Amino acid sequence: MSKINYYDRENDCLKAFSEGDNFCMLTSPSMDFLMFANDEEFKRGNNLVAIALSRFSLDLLHMAIMNNHLHLLVEGAVEQIKGFSQYLTALLRKYQKSRGYVLPPDWGFHELWINDLQMLRNVIAYISRNPYVASRDATPTGYPWSGGYLLFNASRRFFAKGILVENMPVKEKRALCRSHNIFLSPRYRLLDGMILPDSFINYERTEQFFVSANQYFSYLFRKGEADIEIARMTGESILLPNDEVFSIVCSWFQVKSTKVLQQDQRLEAAKKMHRQLGSNAKQIAQVLRLPLAQVDAMFPRPR
Repeated sequence: MSKINYYDRENDCLKAFSEGDNFCMLTSPSMDFLMFANDEEFKRGNNLVAIALSRFSLDLLHMAIMNNHLHLLVEGAVEQIKGFSQYLTALLRKYQKSRGYVLPPDWGFHELWINDLQMLRNVIAYISRNPYVASRDATPTGYPWSGGYLLFNASRRFFAKGILVENMPVKEKRALCRSHNIFLSPRYRLLDGMILPDSFINYERTEQFFVSANQYFSYLFRKGEADIEIARMTGESILLPNDEVFSIVCSWFQVKSTKVLQQDQRLEAAKKMHRQLGSNAKQIAQVLRLPLAQVDAMFPRPR
């Protein structure tokens, strides 16, 4: 295996970013109900993203479809990105109405415009990590409703190929779009009723922004402070896993365990966890071994 020239590859990454178009992370507001409650509904959410994408000249670089919100990373002209965002919003609104849920009138995607390569890398890692942060049963590389499993994955060549959409009968295409108006890219491939993400996510473009697979995975499995910063910018509320928070707190005080912290250090840590990491009372109590009632008293919840 040839040795990577980090300096040259980093310059390649910077060039790929500087010569690119506009980069934007689209995040939908988290709902208090499940927008996608089972595999069939997640497939539909996946298909709606692909169907909307067919109408616009832009690249989808990454995505994560969660049960109550979506994250999308797109590259293209501003008017194309805004048009895609609005059209996908309309499709999701219509679909949720068919399930018996009415999205608020002001529901729509939050736009986070990306200014530099470092921010882009953080966003890519954030989207990959989102399922892992949200669920103990998900991994960044094994979540089926995300582009995370496509990035730097040498086994992609073994993936099921599916059926090219352009070879499907018109009747089946209309059933897939649930409309007589068919807007589907001929490169899309279908398997078990799902448009395969590797046929509409430009993961090869996404990989251009990292020096190597090792660099991508170092972003993916780092501590989660960068995730908190992006969540604040997108208006999202996330809770990092306890083990990550434990590691972060230990780094603040240069210790190996929170057991050795003095009481005043525990109280200081509790405030920082609440303010900087968005930890709730239960997590603070567990990580710092403080009585839950004491933590609740420190951070009273609004009534």
